[in-house]
Amino acid sequence: MGLAWMGDVMNMIVITAALSSCNSGLYSIGRIFRTMANNGHAPEWLTKMSKSHVPYAAILAIGGVYLVGILLNIWLGGSYAFDLALNSASIGVIFTWGAIFASQIALRKTKGKVSSSPRPAEPGPAGRASLPCWPSRY
Repeated sequence: MGLAWMGDVMNMIVITAALSSCNSGLYSIGRIFRTMANNGHAPEWLTKMSKSHVPYAAILAIGGVYLVGILLNIWLGGSYAFDLALNSASIGVIFTWGAIFASQIALRKTKGKVSSSPRPAEPGPAGRASLPCWPSRY
């Protein structure tokens, strides 16, 4: 069709978007780390900032994590490194969900019924089950 170069253009667009996403993540997570360090939830050395108010210590720490990811990609191969990162993230999500679930169960055992509104599967007024996000006349 005469547009053989279009694949190269699309690759450049995708690479630019990926680099932009990495840059955004680098600086936003750096600021989050600095805030956590200011609140005592992360090491104090992450609070260091440059004269122009850039949290360079936290950004360097995140850059180190990026570097580990790049090295894993080089040493293990792209597909295996991606699978490793995906599985690690999945385990983190499942652990977080489980911790929230266990905390909610412990709270309900300790405090009893903590809300006046019924739980999703609990009967509401007149024996009707209340459903989340369901329009109601109650």
